[in-house]
Amino acid sequence: MRSISARLAKVLVGLVALVLILVGVGLAVLETVWAKEAIRGLIVRQANQYLTATLSIGRLEGSLLRGIALADVSVARDGRTLIQIERIALSYSIRELVQSGVIVRRVQVTRPRIVGSRQPDGRWDLGALVRRDTREQERTGPSRPIQVQEIEIVDGRISLHDPLDFGPAHVPTEFEALNAKFAFAYFPVRWKLTFDHVSWIGSAPDLSVQRLAGVFGLALPVYHRLSLSVNFLDNYLNNPAFGYKKNSLQFVTGVTYTLH
Repeated sequence: MRSISARLAKVLVGLVALVLILVGVGLAVLETVWAKEAIRGLIVRQANQYLTATLSIGRLEGSLLRGIALADVSVARDGRTLIQIERIALSYSIRELVQSGVIVRRVQVTRPRIVGSRQPDGRWDLGALVRRDTREQERTGPSRPIQVQEIEIVDGRISLHDPLDFGPAHVPTEFEALNAKFAFAYFPVRWKLTFDHVSWIGSAPDLSVQRLAGVFGLALPVYHRLSLSVNFLDNYLNNPAFGYKKNSLQFVTGVTYTLH
């Protein structure tokens, strides 16, 4: 009897060791250049099914177990590049990705370059990057909570080829030195952006923001009732023309309405 138990114990230990070896080999394969190239190609193919433009990723770097980086990312349509990003780095834990709520610890977007213009129908091309049928199918949003604890934009630039006006207010068509740090949280079916810092240098017309912070949230229950709240404090015109003082603005507002 003892002999049988000892044999069974040896077999069990051998099976556990074999499983651990296979897991180790699988993890090692995931860290190879071949695996990263295969994943890069999969991301591109899947994304392009939902886009009206073409996504391309130069290379995928980092560790798939702790965090990856996408380099030379671009979105182009009809031979014109709309979005160009030098590097997108993500930091995460595998456990936090597969649990009931997805958590991404950090996303850093380095030197994004965005160019937008109006289409003949009046819509902005940047707002029409996602296929319309896809937007209709996914209007309810993901079913699991998603949190990105920190999102950082480093040295961004936005160029608008057409003016963007809100009544008498004219938005700059050139944004340079765009830097931001904020967090994103989604809980079915509402989301919230919490801004820690946003700054940019705007021109045509001139409007530069030294620091903007606050919370922007949106809730979309089943009946499309929408609530919107904005609360921020910003300082702008950091380097005003001679004879003018620096200005500061505090803006607090809230809107609630129902879409029929």
